[in-house]
Amino acid sequence: MKHKFFQLLCVLYGLNIAFCLAGNQINNFTSSKVSQVALNLIPDKDNPELNIPQAAVNPNDTRLTLKNKNVFLVMDTKGRIPFGNNNGYGLYANDTRYLDALDWFFDGEPIVNLKDDTASGYYAEFTASNAKTDTLPQQDVLLERQIVIGNGVKEKLKITNLHSDNIDTKVELRFASDFADMFEVRGSHRIKRGQLFLPQVSPDNKFVKLSYESLDKKNINTRILFDGIIPDVIEKNKAVFKINLKPHEVKEIEITVIPSSITKGSAFAALNFNAALKQAHINYYSWLKTWAGVTTSNEKFNKVLDRDIKDLYILQEPTPKGIGIAAGIPWFNACFGRDEIITGLETLALNHALSKNIILLLSHYQGVKYDEKTQECPGKIMHELRLGEMTRLGEVPFGPYYGTIDATPLYLILVSRYIQYSNDIALLRSIYPNIQAALKYLDWEVSQNNIGPYLSYGRIKNAHLSNQGWKDSFDSVMYSNGKLAKPPISLAEVQGYLYEAYVGQAKLAGLLNDSKLSESLLKKAKYLKTRFNKDFVFKDGSYVAMALDGDGKQCDVVASNSGQLLMTDILNPKLARAVMVKLYDANLFNGWGVRTLAKNEKNYNPMSYHDGSVWPHDNALIVSGLCHYNDKSDACAIFNGMYNACLLEPKLRLPELFCGFDYKSDEPPVKYPVSCSPQAWACGSLPLMLTSCLGLEPNALNNTLKINNPSLPVFLDTVEIKNLKVGKNFINLKFIKQNSGLVKTVVANNKGKINVIIDNSQMLAKKKALREHKIL
Repeated sequence: MKHKFFQLLCVLYGLNIAFCLAGNQINNFTSSKVSQVALNLIPDKDNPELNIPQAAVNPNDTRLTLKNKNVFLVMDTKGRIPFGNNNGYGLYANDTRYLDALDWFFDGEPIVNLKDDTASGYYAEFTASNAKTDTLPQQDVLLERQIVIGNGVKEKLKITNLHSDNIDTKVELRFASDFADMFEVRGSHRIKRGQLFLPQVSPDNKFVKLSYESLDKKNINTRILFDGIIPDVIEKNKAVFKINLKPHEVKEIEITVIPSSITKGSAFAALNFNAALKQAHINYYSWLKTWAGVTTSNEKFNKVLDRDIKDLYILQEPTPKGIGIAAGIPWFNACFGRDEIITGLETLALNHALSKNIILLLSHYQGVKYDEKTQECPGKIMHELRLGEMTRLGEVPFGPYYGTIDATPLYLILVSRYIQYSNDIALLRSIYPNIQAALKYLDWEVSQNNIGPYLSYGRIKNAHLSNQGWKDSFDSVMYSNGKLAKPPISLAEVQGYLYEAYVGQAKLAGLLNDSKLSESLLKKAKYLKTRFNKDFVFKDGSYVAMALDGDGKQCDVVASNSGQLLMTDILNPKLARAVMVKLYDANLFNGWGVRTLAKNEKNYNPMSYHDGSVWPHDNALIVSGLCHYNDKSDACAIFNGMYNACLLEPKLRLPELFCGFDYKSDEPPVKYPVSCSPQAWACGSLPLMLTSCLGLEPNALNNTLKINNPSLPVFLDTVEIKNLKVGKNFINLKFIKQNSGLVKTVVANNKGKINVIIDNSQMLAKKKALREHKIL
């Protein structure tokens, strides 16, 4: 679904709302409705900045984001949500924008931000000052802002007079809400909207409520509560505080903003700022304890890992049926089946709990009926879940939407790997009906394919997504002549997922004494592997086709899809070696990572979404596959490229993707417009690369931890892992790079009865071969 957003970016429309208070404060909160909003109304001449909602036509503007639970803020680089912005700035919860303006003014001018710190992801500090006005020189007042996100937003504004004389001034908080659905913010055209209400103000000026009645008759509101200094006046869209400050005197204003869709908002509102901040820190550090601790010899890399874990914390997304992981902020702050599963696979070695939550959530939303519009099928795993007004009304089909070909086999892979790492047989038994339903769906889907035992998509006309693999843009699957593939389409990597799903679930069926199912799955896996290694291989045996079309014709381009096959075991050894050789060719590997499409292909475009760009998560899965085949040198080279790219990104975050131009030592990767940051599966990319290169292969079912030919990239000399969990046991490990390049493994503390098997045979053999050829 994501690619459709890019087609909507420049769609603008005007919705103009007279948003003002009538007369004095509204006592007893009697509602007075504003007339129904329609398209193309004449702008309000008195308040032209309130024409709402706005489409996000400048989505790649640099922004600051904060998130916790369902609530997130998108601000400009000054920490503002200015009126009339068309950049998507605002306060959001559950796919609704609850504020599209929240802006501080001092003596009639916007405050001037000097410094910001949003490192935690859920808490921010801003150092600001006043602009020059008719009555005050600039920078004579220190303005310190603190913001914490929980079940709402709390902000404390600390005002210090640095002027030598008393100051009499006004501090204003300007606010507005369009209650736009996220798809409206992104540019979707709506013929009709619900009704806005006049703002309601309490008699004591301690809070104001902005309200909207949706087309499905739900009352949606934003409450702004004031503490400390109470506004002297609340008029139209602003609260005015008359401030008198003696020299060096300090005064504080506290506000709380509560979106109505947040169930625990009232409890959050009852906390003062310091209590809310303390609770937010406690919640984060409690969650952090579910992770194995990783410390390396490289302090910058330690900060990168810390950033990734913090981002994954804030990307947790509660839903009515459990906690998932949002794909990315701001445009895809929703649970996507594929994104969540891959994030779970990336982080599984270091955190089991994350994957368990993902498995439970997707099990709860598993398809139960046939619906052509949403593409739901019994047993199918969802693609995307949205909760906003347009979804509830069926204007968009995402409540949830099931148009994905790979989420179901990936779900089964995550389940089997999770059980292998955790030995959580209780969970396995509880979701076994979900597993059986998923396998039954896969059988049905494969039976629809007339060219082989493959999973394919494209038989439904006018589906919301024309391509339903991870490369879901409309032009992502093609032949070498540049023409787009003819559906139905059977993607190469999806068949690899299917193969691993069969094999992994065969093992789990055996654990539950379901021998009939186990034997059947192994038989299907064997046949699939045989056919795949015949149908998908290039005629010269040099690579694997990106896909087969509806006639069984190969999409004969060199693309990154085939690199993901290495982690699934579907390739025979000779073909696996051919793929490994091609991946590190200069046409695919650009110095930062592996491109989605080779540079010498006709449709190559380094600035495209999927036809030449570089995706961190794609590279992470490729690295895990290379390590599976003990090609640690190429794996470490890609790992090194991705780490170097990360160092050049703001806040040490890998983006969703970047452009595929060749590496230049004195330049950062070229940014891709509209790339989300943070992005869940980008956050998991470097942790997977690290654990893959270290060769960590936990198997709680056999009570073993195999360390398979550990290797470290050039930027790491030592790695320590504390409390690595295998089943219910914990182990501490240290990896030390020696002068020979080999990595020594030290078992520092084994808190349990795990059998640790250290295998350096492949690395030793490689070193011996290099010496014999006098390379070392």
